Amino acid sequence: MVKSERCMFAQSVQGASHSKKEESAENKELGQKFPCQDKSCSQFFPADTSHKTPYYLTVACDGHGGAPYFRSARGAELAIASIKKILPAHIDEIARLLKDIPYDYSLVQESCDKVHIDDAAVHKNILSMLVPSLLTEWKRMVDSDRTENPITEEELKFLEREDKQAADYYRDALASGYCDKANEVLRPIYGTTFLCFVAAEHFWFAVQIGDGDIAVHNKTGFFMPVPEDERNFLNQTTSLCDKDAEHEFRIAFGTCKIDAVFCSTDGIANSFANKGQLFTFYQRILSLFRTYNFGSKQVMGFFDFNWKTAAKKQVELANDEINSSLPDISKRGSGDDVTLAGFVDISKDDIKNALKAAKLVEEGKKAKEMPDKAEKKFREAADLGSPEGCYRFGYMIRQKSPKTAIGYLAKAIEGGIKEAKEPIAVLLFEEAQALQQTGNHADAFKYFLKSAEYGMKEAQYEVSLYFGRPQDYEHCGVRQNFAEAIRWTFAAAKQGHPEAECKLGKCYRDGRGIQQDEELSLEWYKKAGEHGSLEAQNYLKQLEAKENEM
Repeated sequence: MVKSERCMFAQSVQGASHSKKEESAENKELGQKFPCQDKSCSQFFPADTSHKTPYYLTVACDGHGGAPYFRSARGAELAIASIKKILPAHIDEIARLLKDIPYDYSLVQESCDKVHIDDAAVHKNILSMLVPSLLTEWKRMVDSDRTENPITEEELKFLEREDKQAADYYRDALASGYCDKANEVLRPIYGTTFLCFVAAEHFWFAVQIGDGDIAVHNKTGFFMPVPEDERNFLNQTTSLCDKDAEHEFRIAFGTCKIDAVFCSTDGIANSFANKGQLFTFYQRILSLFRTYNFGSKQVMGFFDFNWKTAAKKQVELANDEINSSLPDISKRGSGDDVTLAGFVDISKDDIKNALKAAKLVEEGKKAKEMPDKAEKKFREAADLGSPEGCYRFGYMIRQKSPKTAIGYLAKAIEGGIKEAKEPIAVLLFEEAQALQQTGNHADAFKYFLKSAEYGMKEAQYEVSLYFGRPQDYEHCGVRQNFAEAIRWTFAAAKQGHPEAECKLGKCYRDGRGIQQDEELSLEWYKKAGEHGSLEAQNYLKQLEAKENEM
């Protein structure tokens, strides 16, 4: 049996826009705070007198940010407390329900020709066990919390500044006393989403209401088992405080072996342009837990080491990195509160392989005068999962096997090797150019886009052309999008791409896609001219000649 450690984590941080709002002169004077409304937990529950099935529980809750939900942070805390309280009474029955399932539900469409059980019935049974109990307990807790901590006039005054109608509505409910109707009206002040993942030895299940993501990892990679809900769109989301909440939960379950789970609130997903970038982020987090830095003596095998100690040290480093990166993700992305919670399995074999790979990398470095030997060592290290091995092997073969090199360099980037971005961007760009010359514009665009995302200015400019005039590229599959065209033109121009700078000069001059601005137009034309754009140089000469004529 492979020995492994399940490493659990849960981090929630205040959003950049909330901290900025808190620092405004007006709010400072009033003393109004905008604390993090996300809450999370990740915890192991051993078998005890209340239940025989040990399980791991991860929960992420996003308290609503609108003014009427001014106790949503507390509502998120109480949602976590509610599931912790009610789950022990149901986990053994869920285990009995799922113990005989012979396949992974989330992959049934791909892996099974026959359905062995009634999936809808299992869904219904699990939801009927958990959801009524969860909602009843959450409502009881929030009602009790409001009784013990009555809504203050200060809270209502803060609300009145942003939503007088809601403040008046709540005042009317308070005036009626703590009857059932008042409770129903006032519960939304605690409104929150709810994402829950439970893993036991032979099964797992996920239950969710509202936005956010649950990503599960197994030997095939990441997948999101919980179906999306079209009601969750932009700033709209379903919630525990909805009148019809009992019918708004979604569920997924499975019996496959999993080795990592990430639950994240929508502040994470909204910080990335698409699901692909989000999965890249998840892969990077996974790599934080599974990339090991060994001392030179350990690498060269001078003494043994305790694998559990190595795992513990890596978990501490990963948690520190997550904690320091989440605020930056919010600042550069959504500005919202952000949460990442879950677990990652680290096995003894993983650490042994990482140590072996580190030794192979060192041997490859020493064999620099023997390129064939070095290449072999780096490849062996790469195939053991070493990010540095992937980078060094991919870099060595980039000329003779560019497509293979792209794959290895991509793995290096997932493992945190930033130096791999430049060579992979060049390879992707060259592949895109070759495809473009054959008229395969659909695939060419995909390669250009990936190269652009890695920061290559030439690729960024090409992407802007595809978005700006897709009709010039037959069967490219791209829809015209002027906003994207401008965005990628800016990206290239900021890196000194002369054609992109010249195009921005035109856009500002003519007001195409952006507001007309003669000063900015001239500024970009001058930059383009300085960087060698003949079109910009000729335009500037024409301007100068006109001025001299006047």
